[in-house]
Amino acid sequence: MSPVRPDLGLQLTADPDIAPDGPRVIEAGRSRGPGASWSSLPFSLEGLPLLEEALRAVPQAVMVTDRQMRMIFTNSAYTGFFGLPPELSGGGAPVQPAIDAIAASGEYGPGPPDRHASFRKAAIRNGLRFQLERRRPRGGHLLVAGCPLDHGGYLTLITDLSVRDAPSAPVELLAEVEALRAENRALAQLATTDPLLGIPNRRGFARLAGAEHRRLRRERDRNTVLLLDIDHFKSINDTHGHASGDAVLRRIARTLQATLRPGDHLARHGGEEFAVLLPRTGLERGQEMAEALRLAVAETPVALPAATLRVAISGGVTEWAPDEGIDEALARADRHLYVAKQSGRNRMVAA
Repeated sequence: MSPVRPDLGLQLTADPDIAPDGPRVIEAGRSRGPGASWSSLPFSLEGLPLLEEALRAVPQAVMVTDRQMRMIFTNSAYTGFFGLPPELSGGGAPVQPAIDAIAASGEYGPGPPDRHASFRKAAIRNGLRFQLERRRPRGGHLLVAGCPLDHGGYLTLITDLSVRDAPSAPVELLAEVEALRAENRALAQLATTDPLLGIPNRRGFARLAGAEHRRLRRERDRNTVLLLDIDHFKSINDTHGHASGDAVLRRIARTLQATLRPGDHLARHGGEEFAVLLPRTGLERGQEMAEALRLAVAETPVALPAATLRVAISGGVTEWAPDEGIDEALARADRHLYVAKQSGRNRMVAA
């Protein structure tokens, strides 16, 4: 257990049972696992209208900031919760003035407001994953959670527990529980989905692979893992612009999805790389699937405003044994991908 801002009454702990009375951090830590990019690209909910609608509708207060600490999404629950004016909560507004205003109002409790504000700014800036409960000075009970997102942004979620604490009818309690579950589902999708392509990101792929690995060990089955890379993608970006590069990524993702079988898993592994997991598939059949993916991409032109491109992919193919982790299989596939690139590209290498 290590203290964090003891002057604010907050203390980190991995076990909620040993947290001190009063405001307490239930769990906290830095979370930049495999795939966390912290890029400066702005987050967008374009292409995910149902997710945006869900985030706007939930009773919890939701705020998403980008790497520059700009408030790029807030729902009405968040702005209404603290009574923030539009200039402090509109799209693209810096989060620091909003935190300062909330701290100055006494919302964060006793102690110097600037110290409260510094803690919260540091959490967003440094990607601190935390969850704390605190009492409001004017009455009320809050659950506050924050976590970094793969695209480089940061999500803050505030749940008013006062309703839970107060006597309520069973129907009201069930509604509160269901709303919290809906928010958790939306948060899980946001954290594990690539916002540009709408497919699992690296973190999402790791979760899928974890579930598949348990089945693999239980059944002593065979799986095949592919690591694919778009050939000359930097040249596409440099020649046609990043918007065209995004269009190429979306078109290839759709082509790969259309070629894969039901039950196969496709994810964006990072940049122009894709990871593919083929369950119940040995190496020989995996090579056939890899070649089918290569041909499908090569035969599908990408129409851009100023040109139509023919794009190729290279790939590494490997069998995933039950007694090894997914990272070992991906590392081996990456070595085969390197050989494919060095051998002239537009090919699949397996071993």
